[in-house]
Amino acid sequence: MSNAPDSPSPARPQVSGLRYRIVAVLVVAILGVVAATGIVCVSRRARTSAVIARSSVIVPGDIGELRISRDFGTTALAVKNVHVPPSATAMSLLAANAKVQTAYGGGFVNSIDGLASGYTGGAGVRTDWFYFVNGIEADRGAADYALHGADREWWDYHRWDFTPTVPAVVGQFPQPFESGAGSTLSTIVLYGGGFDAQARAIVSDLARAGVMHASAAPLEQNGTLSARRHAILVGTWQQDSAIRAIVEDIAHPASSGLFAGFESRQLVTLDSEGGRVATDAPAGLVLATANAEKPDAAIWLVTGGEPQDVRAAAALLSAGAPELQGRFGVVVLRNGSTIALPTRPIH
Repeated sequence: MSNAPDSPSPARPQVSGLRYRIVAVLVVAILGVVAATGIVCVSRRARTSAVIARSSVIVPGDIGELRISRDFGTTALAVKNVHVPPSATAMSLLAANAKVQTAYGGGFVNSIDGLASGYTGGAGVRTDWFYFVNGIEADRGAADYALHGADREWWDYHRWDFTPTVPAVVGQFPQPFESGAGSTLSTIVLYGGGFDAQARAIVSDLARAGVMHASAAPLEQNGTLSARRHAILVGTWQQDSAIRAIVEDIAHPASSGLFAGFESRQLVTLDSEGGRVATDAPAGLVLATANAEKPDAAIWLVTGGEPQDVRAAAALLSAGAPELQGRFGVVVLRNGSTIALPTRPIH
């Protein structure tokens, strides 16, 4: 969601968030007093200290991530593992870990660490802060967005002339499949002919990442996407008409966040200003968007121009998917290198 003011504004007004301070202190002190008789006596104070120490330990489930970047993830400004206290909001977590200035009654993040809105200051440049939680664009103000456990919060500063909204990103994998944003949904990996092995490998990768409710099924038998679950579609762009139909239904990249595709077997990428570049280079894609009926339900496309490109794209969803982290979408080339989406404008 964007941080732009109400009038005029992006299609979805920004919702800001800042919050995270690691507030846990590990105090372990168990005092033993050995009496002359050889009996070990543990004092009441020692027992009390031990109880306090145990209650102060940060368990792994409390550790989330705060990422701050600019230009659609091109430049990472900060990436931190942070403790998420029970009362945390997106705003409080951000404020605990960065210098934040707000506007419009405190609900709008005007600047983070000195990088300020290009719009609210009167310059009229449509550049603002947007944020995502667990791979899904936030749908409310950051002060109203409650965080839980291992949630991942990502703030990105970018222009919104062409992209007033980006429903979902790949850069917080294994989210949203692990715990989601707003609701926990199951995940279905739908595969085209010849990609059952890749689909089942993705289910296994998700399980290793902590995603317990994931399964695989043939795409032909499940062409209709449900708003009650996340979907990962695995198949070639040209050979699987179901993928093309879904993409066409999702429509324009300005509202879908799909910054690449294939036209007549040509790879077409989009930059952040809507500029198109077409190339014959064979490639795979990992893209993310969301279900129009339920934005909490993510739709990922793991696709490519040819079968080997689909396999290369599917291989990115493993071992923590480092090539995906902090990216809105990814192109993977035959030489194994990746290109972040949207691409940078060429001026």
